[in-house]
Amino acid sequence: MSAADQTPARPSAPGRSSAPVQLSVPARLSVPVQLSVVVPARDAGPLLRACLERLAASSRSDFETIVVDDASTDDTGDVARAHGARVIHLARQGGPAAARNAGAGAARAELLLFIDADVGVHPDTIDRVIRSFETDARIDALFGSYDDRPAEPAFLSRYRNLQHHFVHQHGRERASTFWSGCGAMRRAVFLDHGGFDQAAYERPSIEDIELGVRLCRAGHRIALQKDIQVTHLKRWTLWGMIRTDVRDRGVPWTRLVLASGGAPDDLNLRRSQRLSGVFALALLAAWLVGAWSLPTLLLLPLLAYGGVLAADGLTRRDAAAPAALVVGALTGVGCLLVLAPGVAGDPGVVQVATRAMALLLLLLVLLNLAFYRFMARATHPLLLPLVVPLQLLYYLYATLAFAVGTLLHLLRRPVTT
Repeated sequence: MSAADQTPARPSAPGRSSAPVQLSVPARLSVPVQLSVVVPARDAGPLLRACLERLAASSRSDFETIVVDDASTDDTGDVARAHGARVIHLARQGGPAAARNAGAGAARAELLLFIDADVGVHPDTIDRVIRSFETDARIDALFGSYDDRPAEPAFLSRYRNLQHHFVHQHGRERASTFWSGCGAMRRAVFLDHGGFDQAAYERPSIEDIELGVRLCRAGHRIALQKDIQVTHLKRWTLWGMIRTDVRDRGVPWTRLVLASGGAPDDLNLRRSQRLSGVFALALLAAWLVGAWSLPTLLLLPLLAYGGVLAADGLTRRDAAAPAALVVGALTGVGCLLVLAPGVAGDPGVVQVATRAMALLLLLLVLLNLAFYRFMARATHPLLLPLVVPLQLLYYLYATLAFAVGTLLHLLRRPVTT
């Protein structure tokens, strides 16, 4: 093992002990270190390279960068070393929770900043983090948000990253959660509470939210600092969004909320978002009623998918772009050709169903008007209509995730916090 590689310390299990984690004293650096940046990475490749280049361009230099290589099968470790990072190699894949814990255990500074490998800091990000802790001793942890200039130009990726930006920018500054995409914490607080629950979360999930719940329950102050922003470098796909929001976020988050005794009126759990889920379900019911009498209405989701796929192909910059554009365009045009003539059905049923769908869709737009206004400024106006079906889909599968999480909570008690 090279001098840059280290063996990770093991934090105590969350919630099982309040005693500080015992760590070996790291070697001294030649200059004082104000902050330790911890980057968990698993087969991160080019994204990690961009992440570390952004860190190197920071306005401050009094920080260290620790990359925790989570048993990668590519050149992640070599990339990290080439950019001057300290590298901790995990022999067995443990997930980002275990990787962050290992990095925190080896950190030299009293402040920890967790940055994902697909995130690029701004030149002033680290300075803003350090100054926030220096100017307000009451803050035990803080997190920021993605900016409104995502690196990936494709429509789906821009929608996803801008949605995240909007949610965090409209959240409460006295937060009830934590976010590890760009989140900082006093090292003593992190170690006193056992770090992330790596036993419960062996893959990317809600390990950061769960840690935030524990900290808030213990009386610690977590701040949402909206001026601390980073650029998300990741490319999203539609399936990747659904899988992440349902399996990795929505279901475990629901179980955590139910086990904790209630949901805060903040971020994705605001009352307006819950009401949007109800409207989305009602719209789905109206659509199914209409489709029972007029089966061609079943093509409406396929029409929307064709439009989204075509828009994604038009805006992405890779070899698959032309194929996505052609397939999406053909799908949309084909659906329009079938839908245009219509098929005989019960006019009364179809009329009532379509009017109900239009009314519910209008209510959804009005309820989220601030978001659509933001998207109108942040994306091309011609693409704005495609944001509506994506938001509708988001509310539907988020509601599904809540239902599944509730059922799992009732059938088998989740890991308590």
